[in-house]
Amino acid sequence: MRNKVIIVYIATVAAATVMLKEFYHTKEYGRIKAIRFGIQTMNQSIKNVKKCDLSKDCPLSHYALRIKSGAANAVGPSICFEGDIVMSHGLRNVGPGLNIVQVHGNNGTIKRFDCLDAKDGMPGDTLTDMIEIVPGTIVLVASFDDVSTMMPEELKDILVRLGSTLVKRIKYRDTWVFAGSSGMTSPFEELTPNDEKTNKYGGWPAMAEVSGCFPRTF
Repeated sequence: MRNKVIIVYIATVAAATVMLKEFYHTKEYGRIKAIRFGIQTMNQSIKNVKKCDLSKDCPLSHYALRIKSGAANAVGPSICFEGDIVMSHGLRNVGPGLNIVQVHGNNGTIKRFDCLDAKDGMPGDTLTDMIEIVPGTIVLVASFDDVSTMMPEELKDILVRLGSTLVKRIKYRDTWVFAGSSGMTSPFEELTPNDEKTNKYGGWPAMAEVSGCFPRTF
């Protein structure tokens, strides 16, 4: 009888040991699997982040961009180029008027950025800088507040030469965004008119926005 008890005891301990090992293995496998899944999910999320939040990567011969105008006279515009926010309300480097970024078209480096006060009047040296834009420069523009009141015709002519087809239509409080370069008619342009029937922010229209892949200029 005693031998049977010992045998049953040994069998029970052995079975318990196997069950514990199986439990530990299952738990450990599940933990490892969860970690691997987490890493895969994180990597997939990183892969899914495109420059300037575009839906796809741009070819090597193009630059990623996204330009948003200001919202009314409250929230400033945003200009993203090649995944970097160059000007924005959060960076506190925008202002009322035309917010402009100049980019070297052959290598994508930022030449300069500035705000041209097209509401209260812009300084002459700022306009001179626009006149002296060299061929191949990519120009990104976002409006904020009103830009029509004090925008000189000479500046509008410059923007037309850079590919704008809408700049001469801008009226009081219209929102406008644009990306262009000399010698092209740009597809990267949007104007949202100030219209009391369609305005989104009281006496102000909705934001204008363009995004996509801009070809390198050589």
